[in-house]
Amino acid sequence: MPKRTVKEVWNIIYIDDFNREPQFAIRMDGTSKTISIEYRNYNYKLTTKTFSGDAVAAIFDLNWHKISMSFLEDRVVLYLDCKDAGTVLWVMMCVPQSVQTEMSTWPRTAWTNLHRLTCNGW
Repeated sequence: MPKRTVKEVWNIIYIDDFNREPQFAIRMDGTSKTISIEYRNYNYKLTTKTFSGDAVAAIFDLNWHKISMSFLEDRVVLYLDCKDAGTVLWVMMCVPQSVQTEMSTWPRTAWTNLHRLTCNGW
């Protein structure tokens, strides 16, 4: 990753609602060398799940790395450079059906507004 981001906290993706309340984010934290997912749970409480450990800490260097996540019904699996780097449990009740996005230019996070939010079973 670029030198200026190795020791910073920044969002890969950030989604908020019309009131600018955070709904979902994937955050890189160079200070603690972690990757976090922040989301609203079924009680609409902002919840954070964090990936840490040696495999995660290793990507906070000056090299390029492939980061991918598999979002399943009850867990999220993190892959770094095509290798399993950890799993966190979660319950994502609300899923955005339609979003409007804009591209970001450094160092600003791109804003994404939810147009309609459909919750499972509601």
